[in-house]
Amino acid sequence: MIKTFNLQQGEFLLKNPLLLHFYYLKQANPNAVLYTDGKGNVGYFNKENHVSVYCNDEEFIAQFYDVLPKGELHFSATSPFVRNWIAKRHQFVWTCDCNFYYYNGKPLPQPQHEVGSLTVDYVDLVATGTSYTADKEEIKQAIANRETSAIYVDGKPVCWCVTHDDYSMGMLYTLPEHRHKGYALSVMLDICHKLLKKGIQPFCYIIFGNTASENLAKKYNMETNEESFYFGIEKI
Repeated sequence: MIKTFNLQQGEFLLKNPLLLHFYYLKQANPNAVLYTDGKGNVGYFNKENHVSVYCNDEEFIAQFYDVLPKGELHFSATSPFVRNWIAKRHQFVWTCDCNFYYYNGKPLPQPQHEVGSLTVDYVDLVATGTSYTADKEEIKQAIANRETSAIYVDGKPVCWCVTHDDYSMGMLYTLPEHRHKGYALSVMLDICHKLLKKGIQPFCYIIFGNTASENLAKKYNMETNEESFYFGIEKI
């Protein structure tokens, strides 16, 4: 039987890299609800119909699915088992398939360039660097409240990365005229150091086929061990 739990009962989430994002999602969204069966299967749901599930158990996903409301649901960082279970019951409205990467604990070198942080003055610029239509309010909150890293040339950011509300690193982008200078690696090393200083294990999700980001991830000591899926459905 699944049951709800709070962060005081959820220290186990911090011990498994695959469950880290649940802890930080709940921390960032206090009104969201976490569910577990006490066996390492976890579900998350908030009032914006944002859902995340990690499980490999038919009974857990069936019970968790039953508590979700009807209507449009947005699933993030979802395990392969859950993705396949949902696919048998729904057509996906949209999908984004990723690999999950996490810091392997090996010593990180220091950046080779001077790296600072973003300010909210650059929300529009950051939005132009995403391959999807980014929510500018989400970007503003990320810059204002969480770790960011950026390299500036002539007072303007030319390469940057932010952290999402689950503390995953994302939106890495380098302006085309400033590529092949090693800026992206310096930015990622800097943001990893910032997260580790706060006691947060760095992790991220890289879209299938993004070989540039996959190769870069190895240089700042990231490893992958599981696919992770983002998708939307309409529950009737």
